[in-house]
Amino acid sequence: TCALPIFQKGGDVAFIKPVGRWQFALVDSGIRASTLAMIKQAKPFFSGAQGQKNIAAFTTCSELVMEGLSTGQVDMVSKAMKTCASLLHDAGVIPASLAQIIDFAYDCGVLAAKSTGSGGGGCILCLLPSDGGQDVISKLQKKYGQTNVYEVTIC
Repeated sequence: TCALPIFQKGGDVAFIKPVGRWQFALVDSGIRASTLAMIKQAKPFFSGAQGQKNIAAFTTCSELVMEGLSTGQVDMVSKAMKTCASLLHDAGVIPASLAQIIDFAYDCGVLAAKSTGSGGGGCILCLLPSDGGQDVISKLQKKYGQTNVYEVTIC
């Protein structure tokens, strides 16, 4: 049985059991950014009353991804990832170079894509379609190199 650990605030760990087989691509952008610089840049987005709403929106995205994985609802996971990507853009931690990678991933046929890491660089996590996922991986590897694109399969 496949179970994924979910790390929660306060250090607690819960487990979810995904339904079905999930395929992702992880694209290393090769771009690195200072975590401290990104924290300073995003601070206004997470400050005050609106900041609390933004934090709650990220929490909702996480909950929807967990629910989607555990119920096999690809559309729910895709929508939550897209919402999270939009929030990260609004927070100012997605430079044009990362946005270009995300746009190219959509051109290749991913269902959703978002940056992962501290912002400003790092990796792009892409949800692959159940049919044609290998074609998407091949297109991404052709553009960014085989050593920068990783296939991640859950269950």
